[in-house]
Amino acid sequence: MKVTAVGTDTTIGGGSKGRAQAPDPCRTAIDALVQVDRSMATVLRALADAPPTAGLPAARLVGLAAHQTGWDVAYLRRCIETLQAMPLTWAAFDDGRISWSQLRRIVGPARRLCIADRATLDHQLSGAIDQNDRAEPDRICELAEDMACRLDDRRTAEREQATADRSYIHFQPRLTGGTDFHGHGDDDQIATLTAALDAAADRPVADDEQPVDVDGKPIPAAWLRHTARGAQRMEGLRRISAAYLAGADGGPARPSVTVVTDLTTITQSENDPGCTRAASRLLWNLAGGRRPLSSAAVRMLTCDADHVPMLTDGPQLLAIGDAHNPITTSLRRAVIARDQGCRFPGCGAPSAHSDLHHVVHRADGGPTTPGNLVALCRPHHRTVHQHNWRLTLTDGVLTVRHGRWQFTSQPRLRPPPPTRAAAPRDSGQARGSPATGSVATHREPNPKMADQLPF
Repeated sequence: MKVTAVGTDTTIGGGSKGRAQAPDPCRTAIDALVQVDRSMATVLRALADAPPTAGLPAARLVGLAAHQTGWDVAYLRRCIETLQAMPLTWAAFDDGRISWSQLRRIVGPARRLCIADRATLDHQLSGAIDQNDRAEPDRICELAEDMACRLDDRRTAEREQATADRSYIHFQPRLTGGTDFHGHGDDDQIATLTAALDAAADRPVADDEQPVDVDGKPIPAAWLRHTARGAQRMEGLRRISAAYLAGADGGPARPSVTVVTDLTTITQSENDPGCTRAASRLLWNLAGGRRPLSSAAVRMLTCDADHVPMLTDGPQLLAIGDAHNPITTSLRRAVIARDQGCRFPGCGAPSAHSDLHHVVHRADGGPTTPGNLVALCRPHHRTVHQHNWRLTLTDGVLTVRHGRWQFTSQPRLRPPPPTRAAAPRDSGQARGSPATGSVATHREPNPKMADQLPF
């Protein structure tokens, strides 16, 4: 499409009138994209109304005639199937209130919902579209993803668990030297890893930044180290590994990631029928924006995390408090000394890789005391929350239940010395000769010392 703008010279002193001006490339691109949106609206409505022809579905026949790939044809059919349960969103696309680009991002999370939840999303999203007609384009898409995540919290938890089950890292040495490695991790693992790598790596260097020496002279490029961000992160990984292997008196530092969630996600019980939770987001150092988290994942992370209270009124931040972790350092050491690693039956993960889990969650009134805390490694901590394992902790003995399955984990504190009975005295033994065996001794526990122990 070619657009030609004609203007009039309005400068003082006259000039030629009706002089043709060069077309504005930006205006040309904008008009073309708007025309694409209108064309796609027509295509969706036409395919939805067209009956099968010559034994072929209308979308397949149109795709063959219009030289469209099978993937594009299948995607159009998926859009139509999803939008048939979302008439208000479809009407907004017909009216031009949302673009084809926005509609594609809305259809993605909406397809994961059942028909009833799609209708709910449609009503919620229609109001958001009217209220955010002047907002940036990504805003509507983020709202749709948040709403869909809130409606399908269970499926989100299942996807998180499936991703965690596929986590791995693989090293492949090269014949020419060096080693390649690749892997897959869940959101929590990658967020922690990237935050640690960026903290340990050197400062990024801009492409146009010219390093100089102490005299101010430019340093030749051949003398510089490779400063691509990937190489800097690789060096950061080496530094982290070296620091971990070197050890420290206080143990390895606990990683820090940021999760933005609503107060009701933490305080309301998952068994409350009136529970309404807003979508939670994980902030990480990767492109692509924030990642949605299920309520089970948020409750897992808040078992052992710093809380920063914030008071908001819509998009406005009214007040913010200091970070607070109810699990103090002394309390953490006491529980780790008692559990000495992950307490899930059959697991031998060390304490450095474990979280402290509230047996009765704080949302359900559970206290932050040694009798309500148990060490769990991250995989088993996630399993307990996402698969609703029931835990009880009685006198240090942990019992885990799920359906008809029940397992027990005994405390790992050093047991008391065994009591051995005295060997019977031989009737023929001479008086005053030493007796064989040993005499049992019994030491009464000190009640004052027991009261001072934190567990």
